Amino acid sequence: MALIRKFERLADSPIGFRTEVDCGWRVGQVGGDRILHLETYGSTERERTGKVSQAIELNEDQARELQQILRLAFPEPG
Repeated sequence: MALIRKFERLADSPIGFRTEVDCGWRVGQVGGDRILHLETYGSTERERTGKVSQAIELNEDQARELQQILRLAFPEPG
């Protein structure tokens, strides 16, 4: 599990999808900080489906930064 420390924009390049997976999320407290926990589960092709593959966590500051990134990536029409 990893707490996102910072976001860094990468140079534009083609992005290819490998597999599609489900993502679970929950909100909790760690040391008085509110944390968003996201975890993805093994794809249907994996030997052990449903097992957590990756987990990342965001504190409030990083969640707000991700909101800004999402607005840049997916601007509202008009």
